[in-house]
Amino acid sequence: MAANFCPNCGFKLTPNARFCANCGASVPLIDSDALLPETAVEYEELPPSSTAATTELTVRSEGNTTPLPVQTFSFCGRELSFAPAVIEYCGLMNSFSDDCRQIKAAFSKFYNQNVHCFDDLYEQALPSYMQSVAKLYRYTTIVLEQRGVTISDDALLDYVSQRYDAANTLSFYTDLSDQLSDALSKIASYRAANRSTQYTWGSVGFGLKGAIKGAVTASALNMGTQFIRGVTHNIVDASDRAKFERIKERLFREGKHEERMTNDLIMLSGVLFAATCQILISQGCMEPCTINSVSARYDGQCALSKAKQFSADVSSEEKEEVIELACRAIQADPQTTDAYLALYWAVDQKADVTRLAQFLKIESTYLAAKDDMLLDIAHSIDDENSSTPDAVQNKINRLESLLTGDPDRDSRVHRQIDNLIQEYHKEKQRQINELERKKQEAAKAAEEEALRQAALAAEQAKAAVWTERLEKDKAEMRSTVQLVNNSMSRNDISTVWKLVSNHSVYAEYTLHEYYTSLIDPVIDAVNVEKFNQITSSIRGYANQGLLFAKFLLSFCNMLFWLDAIQDEEKAEKMMQNCAKAAERGCISAIATVGALMEGESPSDFLPMLSRTPEEMIRIAAENQHPAAMWQYGTDCKKSAGSDLEQKAKADYFITMSKFYGFVPPEPTKKSSSSSGCFITSAVCCTLGKPDDCYELTTFRSFRDDWLAAQPDGQALIQEYYRIAPGIVTKIDCQSDSSQIYLSIWKKFLIPCLHYIEEKQFSACKDTYMAMVDELKSQYA
Repeated sequence: MAANFCPNCGFKLTPNARFCANCGASVPLIDSDALLPETAVEYEELPPSSTAATTELTVRSEGNTTPLPVQTFSFCGRELSFAPAVIEYCGLMNSFSDDCRQIKAAFSKFYNQNVHCFDDLYEQALPSYMQSVAKLYRYTTIVLEQRGVTISDDALLDYVSQRYDAANTLSFYTDLSDQLSDALSKIASYRAANRSTQYTWGSVGFGLKGAIKGAVTASALNMGTQFIRGVTHNIVDASDRAKFERIKERLFREGKHEERMTNDLIMLSGVLFAATCQILISQGCMEPCTINSVSARYDGQCALSKAKQFSADVSSEEKEEVIELACRAIQADPQTTDAYLALYWAVDQKADVTRLAQFLKIESTYLAAKDDMLLDIAHSIDDENSSTPDAVQNKINRLESLLTGDPDRDSRVHRQIDNLIQEYHKEKQRQINELERKKQEAAKAAEEEALRQAALAAEQAKAAVWTERLEKDKAEMRSTVQLVNNSMSRNDISTVWKLVSNHSVYAEYTLHEYYTSLIDPVIDAVNVEKFNQITSSIRGYANQGLLFAKFLLSFCNMLFWLDAIQDEEKAEKMMQNCAKAAERGCISAIATVGALMEGESPSDFLPMLSRTPEEMIRIAAENQHPAAMWQYGTDCKKSAGSDLEQKAKADYFITMSKFYGFVPPEPTKKSSSSSGCFITSAVCCTLGKPDDCYELTTFRSFRDDWLAAQPDGQALIQEYYRIAPGIVTKIDCQSDSSQIYLSIWKKFLIPCLHYIEEKQFSACKDTYMAMVDELKSQYA
């Protein structure tokens, strides 16, 4: 006899109970009189019938009882008949399935929350697993006691152990202990510390009953936990300990421990259910029943396979075929879950399937299977690609169809699918918004591209105007150019003067170049008589009132007085006359004065004019003055960038200047903007860099922005300008001038450039002063 009250909580116990129904604690047996009855209980395989190759599973006991009336259920125009024993059998299995599901879910939740490494298997997972095993046994004894059957725990364990070896799961983990022991035996630091004390958990050697009892007391599992911890602490070498941890990590990762344990719980629950049926039948507490599980399983699978292939336009005949197969499977074995799932898709009133499951007392099993099926389908739909709103809407429609007509709208799975549908509605709206945004961006880009193309077409049209003008002006001016050139080659100057009288700018330009070339050697020789002789013909045309002649005479006299006689006062007066001619519209005067004024400020020598130098060069260029055309075209080219019209315009003026025979001045060895600066000279001579290159621009910015603002900066700059021309002149006279400039560049200018880039301006100044001092000592 078992104790009447629980020694742990004091709860009154049922006769021969081995576990407390209140706290679950084990109860020691006072005696072992209550043993399993000797009534024979067995499962038999019957030979196949003549109509179908099936195997019938018959649960029966010795002795016969009067059968109860068959119960019927109307379903889809069919009368389904079931023996009461079958319904009772289904209800009992459903209760065991519910209990197993709850225990399995609780264990999986515990495992996922607490088991994260190998040590947790022994400290957390195995104790929880054994407690779950104990709960399954505890539930079995409760079910038996509720039906008036009392059996000792040891007798139940002995009975179950003949059909189920729960020790397999535990032996798997004792084998892991042996694997760890083998690994540890190869680790020197562990062998040294444990020559006399090495053992394995497997050596504890507890069997099934010992495992169950140990699970309740937790003593055996604590022993295993202490073993794992103990061997770890005995490894003194850090590298050996790391190696041991890696072994444990591999064993943990490869073991599939949760799956192994949960599958074992499901298997044990089935065995306990079968044992319960046998015990209840043997005690006369339950009628035996016959089920054809093989045939039912085949029909159920066929029905579900056909139902899953239903399309939106499925015919009534196809549905009837599935319903017939499913009903046949349910009558053969009411626990054929696939048959109920097939009916879920085949019938219009899905609540009828739930009522059928209720009638057969397997409602919770059916609902759990249905929820799993719906969730699996929802997950498969969720895994599909949905990169467009139409694809997302297709997912929404299919997910909603899963729930259509299902009466169980408040279930957990329904809520999960509803949430998934809501998420897809948000995703669909997000994709619609994204498509609208891209559509707007595309429309904006297309509009911008259309504007760009229109602007490009407009630029091309404007550029084409200059191209057409180039060919047109060449054709118009070709005869004049030929006439002037032929006249000059025959020394027929009078003909050219006549063309000037007819406002030929090219004739003016030709005479300007002709007379300045004649007076250049006269100026160098300071030959007044020769100068007057050359300019006498100009004076004659000037006296006739020809504006160009007056300008040309004043310009020649200005050059003579300035360069030969060096009389700035008279040269200034001549310059004033040139300016007046420019103001009166003489194109050659406008071109010449504009060129002289470019980059200079107005002064007594260079008077204030009504136009800027740039405007004067532009006017002269537009009136076909060759030199002005080249200058204006060059300026347009520099500022053109990607402007097609400006490029065509620049090309027009430069090409026309060459058409007139204008030869651009050759770039000098030293840039015109160097002002005698030996830095610029050194750079230009050795590297061939333009005057506006990065290096020179950087040096000038340093000079103007930083050096000039220093207390001694202006003095250094003035000294630089004073001595620079003489130094450059002496270097240029050297036979190895290029090597000298290259040496200056490497020794001084490269370091200066680096200092400026690093904003070390004081260091640059020091290097600059060292350069000036060295060059002064050598060349000043």
